[in-house]
Amino acid sequence: MKWLVNGEESALPVAEGVSVVPSGGILRVNSARGSGSAVAVKHGDTTYVSYQGQVYEVKKKPPVGSAHQAASSAEARAPMPGMIVEVCVAVGDVVHTGSKLMVLEAMKMQQPILAGMDGTVELIGAAVGDQVSDSDLLVKITPPAEEA
Repeated sequence: MKWLVNGEESALPVAEGVSVVPSGGILRVNSARGSGSAVAVKHGDTTYVSYQGQVYEVKKKPPVGSAHQAASSAEARAPMPGMIVEVCVAVGDVVHTGSKLMVLEAMKMQQPILAGMDGTVELIGAAVGDQVSDSDLLVKITPPAEEA
């Protein structure tokens, strides 16, 4: 099964010599380089993993052409409740797939909100300091006009 890790497709292979063991609400990661801990929080069909100062958003990749995939491309929505700590775009800005639109802070972790498609920012639904709920519309993108 294919997964999306921070928006990038991955098969999530298990590295040889690495073990991940649940331990009292955290994940214990052991490898030849040493051991560390990770925290995983599941929200809907997305799991957020915080490991070595990085936050990874892991979710199943929707089937190609699915309604979920199409809807999520033009609209960036809050993946979880939190506070907006940075707005990186303005209405009218041209963005590309993967451009950082906003930064959401939840559970003391910062989660970048990325553009799902190329286009122009049509609407910004939150400002720095706003508390947002799961699935709130943060940014709407209009696709580029088709050239005739």
